[in-house]
Amino acid sequence: MGFKGSLASINLADIFQNLALNQQTGTIKITTQDEHYYVFFERGAVSLFSRDKDKGGKLGEMVVGRGLATLDQIEEALQKQQATQVLLGEILVEMNVLAREDVANLIRYQIEEAVYDLFHLDKGDFEFIDGPPLPEIFDEEQKAVQINVNTSSLIMEAARRIDEWERMKEIVPSLEEIFIPQPALVEKSQNGELEPLDARILDFLDGGRDVLDIIEESSFSRYEVVKAVAGFLEQGMIRSATLDDLAEAGEMCIKEGRTRHVIKIYERMLAKGVDNPDLRARLAEAATELGEVDKAAIHYGVFARHHLDQGNEDHAIIILQKIVKLIPKHVPSRKLLARILSSRGQIDEAVTHYVVLVQALVESHRLDEAEEFAKEGLDLSPDNLDILQALSHIYMLNKDRPAASVIITRMGEVLERSGRARAAVEMYRRAAQIDATNAPAKASLARIEERERSEQAKPVLLGLFILVVLTLLAAAALAGVNEMLARQSCKAALERYLESPSTEKQLWAAMARPSIGVEPEEAIRAIREKRLQADERVLVDSLRLSRKRVETEKVLARAEGLFKKHDYAAATPMLEEVADVREFSELADKARGMLSEIAATDKYLADYRKWLAANEGRPNMLGEELQRKLDLLRRCPWSEEARSVKLPVLVKTSPEGADIYVGGRFRGSSPLPLYYTPGERLEITATLRGYRRETRTIAERIDGVELVIALEREALALSLGANVDIPPLSLENLIIVANRAGKISAVERMSRQVVWSVAASEHGLGDVTSPMVYYSGRLYFGIADGTLRVFSVGRTSARGEWAALGGARILARPAIRNLELLNQRLFVFVADESGIVSCIEAANGNTVWA
Repeated sequence: MGFKGSLASINLADIFQNLALNQQTGTIKITTQDEHYYVFFERGAVSLFSRDKDKGGKLGEMVVGRGLATLDQIEEALQKQQATQVLLGEILVEMNVLAREDVANLIRYQIEEAVYDLFHLDKGDFEFIDGPPLPEIFDEEQKAVQINVNTSSLIMEAARRIDEWERMKEIVPSLEEIFIPQPALVEKSQNGELEPLDARILDFLDGGRDVLDIIEESSFSRYEVVKAVAGFLEQGMIRSATLDDLAEAGEMCIKEGRTRHVIKIYERMLAKGVDNPDLRARLAEAATELGEVDKAAIHYGVFARHHLDQGNEDHAIIILQKIVKLIPKHVPSRKLLARILSSRGQIDEAVTHYVVLVQALVESHRLDEAEEFAKEGLDLSPDNLDILQALSHIYMLNKDRPAASVIITRMGEVLERSGRARAAVEMYRRAAQIDATNAPAKASLARIEERERSEQAKPVLLGLFILVVLTLLAAAALAGVNEMLARQSCKAALERYLESPSTEKQLWAAMARPSIGVEPEEAIRAIREKRLQADERVLVDSLRLSRKRVETEKVLARAEGLFKKHDYAAATPMLEEVADVREFSELADKARGMLSEIAATDKYLADYRKWLAANEGRPNMLGEELQRKLDLLRRCPWSEEARSVKLPVLVKTSPEGADIYVGGRFRGSSPLPLYYTPGERLEITATLRGYRRETRTIAERIDGVELVIALEREALALSLGANVDIPPLSLENLIIVANRAGKISAVERMSRQVVWSVAASEHGLGDVTSPMVYYSGRLYFGIADGTLRVFSVGRTSARGEWAALGGARILARPAIRNLELLNQRLFVFVADESGIVSCIEAANGNTVWA
């Protein structure tokens, strides 16, 4: 039966004791503020342990740390594990490095040490889950050995350790203390007089690591490390680092690229009372390098204040600008920059900071401060729309609608003065909606609308005047013409109108109505008047539409220019204005298309930011993170996100665990995720004890997310009497090597002894010129005189079989082929430096063709 509760109300020892007494099987999950722990009980006994931050065991490190195996042996075992997927413990047993009970004891010790630390927890929640181990939680090494630790013994030992912890705390009051070894301790280590655990911990006492660092970076538990340090202190073998020690260690860590340790050292110096601009600057730079921007901002801020106190505003501005580059909405820095630049008369720069400052204060709901700084900004730039908009938003949040309406009216006035009448109308209308008593907004709105109506009426009046003049002229001409001719002319005109499809129905309808004494010219005059009125309306509408189209095209052109520059914030209101125009569908459709693209881009960038906030830096998501960032660079290279993007690369080494340096600075151990700016030249160096240092350079962008650095080390060193130019040949347990003098030797892998040799003088061999090829018990190679030599080789001897060709040197590797068409006969294909390719029968050395 499952249960849950809080560690504040029940002791962990009581929970364990209850599970043991009831012989329950299941997993207890303990959740603290930043970690999850899991302990599996098998019939009341502790069997498995895991934690989120370290699910995998440290068996290899424990074995080396306790002197049970060499680092080379563990690396060999890890390589076998990678190839076979067999558990490390099994491989170490097969290699005769450990006995099976040694593996079980180490894992038991690992579980016990981890569980002991749990009894220090006094805050958190717990939950017991009945049943078998939770899937994908526990280490496979632990599952394989099937450990069952007596719970009562664990509780008793934990109680004893808690008492001992109290004693050790008196000796080691702070785990953040940095210690320096005394010469006597170093001498004991050099003489081999230290236990393996003490010797390993001594390696970490370099003046650059505090006790917490040693716990984190070593393979030992908190109890083991603190106990060893306490023992060293009691014996006078180590001492607390002085300020000079810390300064020296800081310089050393900077040179070695150990940035995290640099921060620890300099923070320790601050705790000891040392505080100067240089120290703050170094702390800020180190924190920036690690991406700890909040910490960097604190130290940069103190550094900037120092320069201000010294009256050096120029340096202070540079430092404050570094802060806002790291944290764009850093309120204290924006405040200082805005006021400093304002006092220096740099109004445009000051206003820029006021805008961001006010927006940041509004977002953090510090509305009173936001209002204060908005008014300061408006004193410098009364027509700044960004600050005005922010101030109206502040008043709306404070439910001061009249004040918000006044500010929005002011925005309308700014827009109207800049010639953006349509946007101004929207502002006046919005101001009137927010506060119905806002008379200035209503008056401005009415004034603009009246002006638009009068501008539309001018072309109409002009058209009417022209039409009246033409009508009078026609009437005068008609009066001076003979009545008969006029009557005939009217009849002819009437006939033409009757032929027009547009008037035919109208005329027939008029004639169908009873009419007394209506002459043809009167009918024509009536029709003309109606047509003139219709033409007048068409003309007015046409002029209005023409003017509106010109204005709409201008707005669309400005919006399109902003759209192409990706200034979407400025383009959107204009595009929305065009999209609402019903008369010109092609212009509205074009505007709607751009609005749709802006909306899609905004959604894409919002989704990108949301994904990045949740997943950036997660090791299992680096591949997807790279693809998303590359897609961002392709789709939105102009965006702020793209300009500041850093691509991930997972630096792996074979074997793993190498120290990784970037530009000479230590960044961590492999596998290690790093970030680089596209186009940035990044020099990555991997070092591992016993292996050659390897350096890789990223100049542009690597393919994929992984950068694998294969580390090499000297596996075998032999003196063969002359230089070796041809690559050695690996055969099962033998390595065959040919030197420049023509001597061929076979070396056994395990014993590293030469088991046979063939000298050039014995068989007439010259310098071996081609790579050697082994096939079915024979060794094929070319020598300096162009001869192809074949030797039959075994584990203890080699003898010559046949030689062929002779002439130009053979430099390329011979190729061996078994041809089915020729009854499975074996042939050797050889190319010499003159370009001749020869086919030789492998059984007897006869040349088939060349």
